[in-house]
Amino acid sequence: MYTVYMSKPLIKVFALFCSIYTVICLLTFYLTKHQLHLALVWNLFLAFLPLLFSSFAVRPKQNKWLTVTWMIFWLLFFPNAIYVFTDVIHLGELSFYGERFYEVSRVVYNRDFTIWLELITVISGVFLALMMGLLSLLNIHKFLARRTSKVKIWSLIIGVSLLSSLAVFIGRFLRFNSWDMVARPWNTVVKTIQNLDSFALGYILLTTFFTLFVYAIFYQLYRLAKKS
Repeated sequence: MYTVYMSKPLIKVFALFCSIYTVICLLTFYLTKHQLHLALVWNLFLAFLPLLFSSFAVRPKQNKWLTVTWMIFWLLFFPNAIYVFTDVIHLGELSFYGERFYEVSRVVYNRDFTIWLELITVISGVFLALMMGLLSLLNIHKFLARRTSKVKIWSLIIGVSLLSSLAVFIGRFLRFNSWDMVARPWNTVVKTIQNLDSFALGYILLTTFFTLFVYAIFYQLYRLAKKS
């Protein structure tokens, strides 16, 4: 059964995965000189933080205000785990096809090994970041499940997903980050309001759907595993 006591081994396992992924990114950068893979190391570190903060938040027998503090930190950094999926757009800079798209009625793919290495590196980073983000949300979900109703919990998850999607929009299109909400909150709020057009609203709703969709799948898999 999943309990808060699994937090420590969970953190250690994903810290190990992140370390391995860092080595992969550095190797990929060495072979391709593509700065994206250095940025992915930083993005993955930011995606690791919500898992870390959620594990601190759900520790048993700690001061209520300490729990609230860690949850606030979790909420501030949770969007970083969702944000990483937008890094797949950088794959558009790569050409996966040969010089001639078709040859004798068949598609000709690029046989440059580094291009496929970049594909695997980016997708692996997205997967790892999403796993850490979903596990952090599950940590909070299970913690609150013992204290409030299902309706309130899922309402909170929808609200968190909506706020996270807004943060992803701010990060990707306005180029602000989590620290700006602390260091320059007024400037961040003003710029965000100025850029809330129909596209922004559509993008935020689409990302909210994506977050809820992948978490719903993840949560159902967790429940099935728990019953088996």
